[in-house]
Amino acid sequence: MNKKIEFNILNMIIHSKFFVFLILYLIMGSIFTAFQYPDESWVCLFLQVLTNKIYLTIFVFPVVLLLIIDLYKYLSSNMSILLRLSGKNIFFKKQVKTYIFLLNYFYIIFLIIIGIATNITPHGYNYFTKIFEYNTYDFVILFVSVIKIYLFLILFGFISLILLNKTNNEKKTLVIVFLITILLFLNTRIYFMGFLYYLNPNLHVYYIIGFNNIFISIITSIIFYLIMIPISLYILKNSVLNSKCIGELNHV
Repeated sequence: MNKKIEFNILNMIIHSKFFVFLILYLIMGSIFTAFQYPDESWVCLFLQVLTNKIYLTIFVFPVVLLLIIDLYKYLSSNMSILLRLSGKNIFFKKQVKTYIFLLNYFYIIFLIIIGIATNITPHGYNYFTKIFEYNTYDFVILFVSVIKIYLFLILFGFISLILLNKTNNEKKTLVIVFLITILLFLNTRIYFMGFLYYLNPNLHVYYIIGFNNIFISIITSIIFYLIMIPISLYILKNSVLNSKCIGELNHV
Protein backbone atom coordinates (compact mmCIF):
# COMPACT_ATOMS: atom_id res chain seq x y z
CA MET A 1 0.00 0.00 0.00
CA ASN A 2 2.87 2.38 0.77
CA LYS A 3 4.03 2.21 -2.83
CA LYS A 4 0.69 3.66 -3.95
CA ILE A 5 0.81 6.70 -1.67
CA GLU A 6 2.75 8.93 -4.06
CA PHE A 7 0.51 7.96 -6.98
CA ASN A 8 -2.65 8.62 -4.95
CA ILE A 9 -1.41 12.07 -3.95
CA LEU A 10 -0.34 12.84 -7.52
CA ASN A 11 -3.77 11.77 -8.74
CA MET A 12 -5.53 14.01 -6.19
CA ILE A 13 -3.41 17.03 -7.11
CA ILE A 14 -3.64 16.81 -10.90
CA HIS A 15 -7.39 16.23 -10.85
CA SER A 16 -8.12 19.22 -8.62
CA LYS A 17 -9.61 22.52 -9.82
CA PHE A 18 -6.62 24.26 -8.23
CA PHE A 19 -4.23 22.42 -10.59
CA VAL A 20 -6.35 23.42 -13.61
CA PHE A 21 -6.27 27.05 -12.45
CA LEU A 22 -2.48 26.96 -12.12
CA ILE A 23 -2.09 25.48 -15.61
CA LEU A 24 -4.35 28.19 -17.08
CA TYR A 25 -2.23 30.81 -15.30
CA LEU A 26 0.88 29.24 -16.84
CA ILE A 27 -0.71 29.24 -20.31
CA MET A 28 -1.53 32.94 -19.98
CA GLY A 29 2.07 33.70 -19.02
CA SER A 30 3.48 31.61 -21.88
CA ILE A 31 1.37 33.33 -24.53
CA PHE A 32 2.10 36.79 -23.13
CA THR A 33 5.85 36.06 -23.10
CA ALA A 34 5.97 34.40 -26.53
CA PHE A 35 4.30 37.37 -28.25
CA GLN A 36 7.15 39.58 -27.07
CA TYR A 37 9.46 37.75 -29.52
CA PRO A 38 7.54 37.54 -32.82
CA ASP A 39 9.18 36.52 -36.10
CA GLU A 40 12.13 34.75 -34.45
CA SER A 41 12.95 31.18 -35.44
CA TRP A 42 10.92 28.47 -33.69
CA VAL A 43 13.89 27.27 -31.64
CA CYS A 44 14.90 30.77 -30.55
CA LEU A 45 11.32 31.68 -29.67
CA PHE A 46 10.92 28.54 -27.56
CA LEU A 47 14.25 29.25 -25.86
CA GLN A 48 13.37 32.88 -25.20
CA VAL A 49 10.17 31.85 -23.40
CA LEU A 50 11.76 28.93 -21.54
CA THR A 51 14.56 31.04 -20.08
CA ASN A 52 12.71 34.34 -19.71
CA LYS A 53 13.43 35.74 -16.23
CA ILE A 54 10.04 37.40 -15.76
CA TYR A 55 8.14 34.34 -16.98
CA LEU A 56 10.04 31.98 -14.70
CA THR A 57 9.90 34.27 -11.67
CA ILE A 58 6.29 35.46 -11.92
CA PHE A 59 4.64 32.40 -13.42
CA VAL A 60 6.67 29.17 -13.24
CA PHE A 61 8.30 29.34 -9.79
CA PRO A 62 5.09 30.39 -7.95
CA VAL A 63 3.11 27.62 -9.67
CA VAL A 64 5.69 24.99 -8.71
CA LEU A 65 5.83 26.34 -5.15
CA LEU A 66 2.04 26.17 -4.77
CA LEU A 67 2.06 22.59 -6.07
CA ILE A 68 4.75 21.70 -3.53
CA ILE A 69 2.68 23.21 -0.72
CA ASP A 70 -0.34 21.25 -1.93
CA LEU A 71 1.74 18.07 -1.99
CA TYR A 72 3.08 18.69 1.51
CA LYS A 73 -0.42 19.31 2.88
CA TYR A 74 -1.64 15.99 1.50
CA LEU A 75 1.33 14.15 3.00
CA SER A 76 1.58 15.79 6.41
CA SER A 77 -2.07 16.35 7.29
CA ASN A 78 -3.61 13.13 6.04
CA MET A 79 -3.69 10.79 9.03
CA SER A 80 -4.59 7.78 6.88
CA ILE A 81 -1.33 8.32 4.98
CA LEU A 82 0.77 8.97 8.08
CA LEU A 83 -0.45 5.77 9.71
CA ARG A 84 0.86 3.76 6.75
CA LEU A 85 4.36 5.16 7.14
CA SER A 86 6.67 3.29 9.49
CA GLY A 87 8.94 6.23 10.34
CA LYS A 88 10.30 9.63 9.46
CA ASN A 89 12.84 8.15 7.05
CA ILE A 90 9.96 6.74 5.04
CA PHE A 91 8.16 10.08 5.28
CA PHE A 92 11.27 11.79 3.86
CA LYS A 93 11.47 9.31 0.98
CA LYS A 94 7.79 9.76 0.18
CA GLN A 95 8.21 13.53 0.01
CA VAL A 96 11.12 13.22 -2.42
CA LYS A 97 9.49 10.55 -4.61
CA THR A 98 6.12 12.27 -4.75
CA TYR A 99 7.71 15.60 -5.66
CA ILE A 100 9.79 14.03 -8.46
CA PHE A 101 6.68 12.33 -9.87
CA LEU A 102 4.73 15.58 -9.67
CA LEU A 103 7.57 17.58 -11.21
CA ASN A 104 7.92 15.13 -14.12
CA TYR A 105 4.20 15.37 -14.86
CA PHE A 106 4.23 19.15 -14.52
CA TYR A 107 7.38 19.62 -16.60
CA ILE A 108 5.96 17.73 -19.57
CA ILE A 109 2.85 19.94 -19.46
CA PHE A 110 5.06 23.00 -19.03
CA LEU A 111 7.06 22.21 -22.19
CA ILE A 112 3.89 21.45 -24.15
CA ILE A 113 2.42 24.81 -23.09
CA ILE A 114 5.53 26.66 -24.27
CA GLY A 115 5.42 24.68 -27.53
CA ILE A 116 1.79 25.72 -28.11
CA ALA A 117 2.57 29.36 -27.29
CA THR A 118 5.52 29.21 -29.68
CA ASN A 119 3.42 27.74 -32.49
CA ILE A 120 0.64 30.34 -32.26
CA THR A 121 3.19 33.19 -32.27
CA PRO A 122 4.45 34.31 -35.72
CA HIS A 123 7.85 32.69 -36.12
CA GLY A 124 10.42 31.52 -38.63
CA TYR A 125 11.19 27.90 -39.50
CA ASN A 126 14.99 27.91 -39.57
CA TYR A 127 16.03 25.30 -37.00
CA PHE A 128 19.79 25.69 -37.47
CA THR A 129 20.34 29.23 -36.26
CA LYS A 130 23.18 30.57 -34.13
CA ILE A 131 21.50 33.77 -32.98
CA PHE A 132 22.61 33.42 -29.34
CA GLU A 133 26.27 33.39 -30.39
CA TYR A 134 27.18 30.26 -28.44
CA ASN A 135 29.78 27.97 -29.96
CA THR A 136 26.99 25.68 -31.13
CA TYR A 137 23.51 25.72 -32.71
CA ASP A 138 20.58 27.21 -30.84
CA PHE A 139 18.71 23.88 -30.68
CA VAL A 140 21.62 22.45 -28.65
CA ILE A 141 21.32 25.39 -26.24
CA LEU A 142 17.59 24.69 -26.03
CA PHE A 143 18.18 21.03 -25.15
CA VAL A 144 20.72 21.95 -22.46
CA SER A 145 18.41 24.65 -21.07
CA VAL A 146 15.52 22.20 -20.76
CA ILE A 147 17.71 19.93 -18.62
CA LYS A 148 19.19 22.80 -16.58
CA ILE A 149 15.80 24.27 -15.68
CA TYR A 150 14.48 20.81 -14.78
CA LEU A 151 17.43 20.32 -12.41
CA PHE A 152 16.90 23.78 -10.96
CA LEU A 153 13.24 22.94 -10.26
CA ILE A 154 14.36 19.81 -8.43
CA LEU A 155 16.62 21.96 -6.25
CA PHE A 156 13.88 24.57 -5.91
CA GLY A 157 11.45 21.90 -4.72
CA PHE A 158 13.85 20.45 -2.16
CA ILE A 159 14.53 23.91 -0.71
CA SER A 160 10.79 24.57 -0.48
CA LEU A 161 10.21 21.23 1.26
CA ILE A 162 13.03 22.02 3.71
CA LEU A 163 11.28 25.25 4.72
CA LEU A 164 7.89 23.54 4.96
CA ASN A 165 9.29 20.85 7.24
CA LYS A 166 11.16 23.34 9.38
CA THR A 167 8.38 25.91 9.75
CA ASN A 168 5.19 23.92 9.06
CA ASN A 169 3.93 27.30 7.89
CA GLU A 170 2.73 27.70 4.30
CA LYS A 171 2.57 31.51 4.33
CA LYS A 172 6.06 31.86 5.77
CA THR A 173 7.41 29.42 3.19
CA LEU A 174 5.67 31.30 0.37
CA VAL A 175 7.21 34.59 1.45
CA ILE A 176 10.73 33.20 1.99
CA VAL A 177 10.88 31.23 -1.27
CA PHE A 178 9.38 34.09 -3.27
CA LEU A 179 11.99 36.46 -1.81
CA ILE A 180 14.72 33.99 -2.79
CA THR A 181 13.45 33.85 -6.38
CA ILE A 182 13.21 37.66 -6.55
CA LEU A 183 16.81 37.95 -5.33
CA LEU A 184 17.82 35.38 -7.93
CA PHE A 185 15.99 37.42 -10.58
CA LEU A 186 17.59 40.72 -9.55
CA ASN A 187 21.09 39.25 -9.34
CA THR A 188 22.67 39.06 -12.77
CA ARG A 189 26.07 38.08 -11.48
CA ILE A 190 27.75 37.37 -8.18
CA TYR A 191 31.31 38.57 -8.31
CA PHE A 192 33.02 35.62 -6.69
CA MET A 193 36.65 34.99 -7.43
CA GLY A 194 37.70 32.25 -9.84
CA PHE A 195 35.83 28.95 -9.74
CA LEU A 196 33.29 30.12 -7.12
CA TYR A 197 31.86 32.49 -9.72
CA TYR A 198 30.36 29.49 -11.53
CA LEU A 199 28.45 28.46 -8.40
CA ASN A 200 26.16 31.43 -8.97
CA PRO A 201 22.67 29.85 -9.40
CA ASN A 202 21.76 32.58 -11.88
CA LEU A 203 24.19 31.10 -14.40
CA HIS A 204 22.46 27.73 -14.30
CA VAL A 205 18.85 28.74 -14.79
CA TYR A 206 18.73 31.91 -16.93
CA TYR A 207 20.31 32.66 -20.26
CA ILE A 208 23.09 35.24 -19.76
CA ILE A 209 24.71 37.23 -22.55
CA GLY A 210 28.46 36.64 -22.45
CA PHE A 211 28.25 33.21 -20.81
CA ASN A 212 28.45 31.70 -24.28
CA ASN A 213 30.53 28.55 -24.18
CA ILE A 214 28.22 25.52 -24.19
CA PHE A 215 30.90 23.19 -22.80
CA ILE A 216 31.63 25.46 -19.83
CA SER A 217 27.87 25.84 -19.31
CA ILE A 218 27.38 22.05 -19.18
CA ILE A 219 30.41 21.30 -17.01
CA THR A 220 29.76 24.06 -14.47
CA SER A 221 26.06 23.15 -14.28
CA ILE A 222 26.92 19.50 -13.61
CA ILE A 223 29.29 20.56 -10.84
CA PHE A 224 26.74 22.99 -9.42
CA TYR A 225 23.92 20.45 -9.21
CA LEU A 226 26.19 17.61 -8.04
CA ILE A 227 27.02 19.83 -5.09
CA MET A 228 23.68 21.51 -4.40
CA ILE A 229 21.17 18.68 -4.86
CA PRO A 230 22.88 16.20 -2.45
CA ILE A 231 23.34 19.01 0.10
CA SER A 232 19.67 19.98 -0.16
CA LEU A 233 18.63 16.31 0.18
CA TYR A 234 20.77 15.94 3.29
CA ILE A 235 19.26 19.09 4.85
CA LEU A 236 15.77 17.98 3.86
CA LYS A 237 16.26 14.59 5.52
CA ASN A 238 17.44 16.25 8.74
CA SER A 239 14.51 18.67 8.57
CA VAL A 240 12.07 15.78 8.34
CA LEU A 241 13.76 13.80 11.13
CA ASN A 242 13.67 16.85 13.41
CA SER A 243 10.21 18.01 12.38
CA LYS A 244 7.76 18.49 15.26
CA CYS A 245 4.72 18.54 13.02
CA ILE A 246 5.09 14.80 12.30
CA GLY A 247 6.21 13.80 15.75
CA GLU A 248 3.86 10.84 15.80
CA LEU A 249 6.20 9.02 13.41
CA ASN A 250 9.07 7.16 15.00
CA HIS A 251 12.66 7.48 13.80
CA VAL A 252 13.77 4.48 11.75
